[in-house]
Amino acid sequence: MSGYAVSATAIGMGCLFLGLAAWQGLAGKTERRLFLFMTVSLAWFLVSASLTYGSSVEQEARFWYRISSFGFAPFFALHLHFCFRYTGIPLPKWGLFFLYVPAPVVIASTWFSRFVFDRFERLGTTWKLLPAYDSFWFWFFIVYPTPRCLNHGLLRRGTVVRSVLV
Repeated sequence: MSGYAVSATAIGMGCLFLGLAAWQGLAGKTERRLFLFMTVSLAWFLVSASLTYGSSVEQEARFWYRISSFGFAPFFALHLHFCFRYTGIPLPKWGLFFLYVPAPVVIASTWFSRFVFDRFERLGTTWKLLPAYDSFWFWFFIVYPTPRCLNHGLLRRGTVVRSVLV
C-alpha cells in the first residue's frame, strides 16, 4: 500500500470520526445530519480513491474510481446545503431540488461513460488518470462545482461580516 493510500485512508477515517463526533454536538438536528453525511461522503471518496490508486490492474482501478463517485458526487451538494443551513439563509424547495439533481447525474455518467478520465496509465506503483478533454462530462464536472465554491465563499463572507457586526 502506497503512502498516498495510507494517508488518504487515515484522513478519510478522521473525517468519519469528526462527523460522528459533531453529530453529537451541533446545535440543529438538520445541521448535524448534513455535516455527518458530508463527512461520510468525503470519507467514502478518500478511502475508495486510495483503493483506486493502489490497485494492481486497470479494471480494478476503474472499479474503485466508479465506487468513489458515490462519495464525490453528493459532496458538493451536501457541503453547500450545510453552508446554507449554517448561515441561516433560507433555501426554497426548488433550490434543494437543483442542488441535489447533479449528484445522480454525475454518478450515472461515471458508471456509464468515460466521464472525467479517458485512460488509466500505470505509473510505478500507482495510476495516472488522464483527462478526457473531449468529453462533455469532463467539462460538466469542471464547471459543476465552480458556482458552488463561489457561493460558499460568499456565504462564509456574509457569516463573518454578520458575526463581526453582532
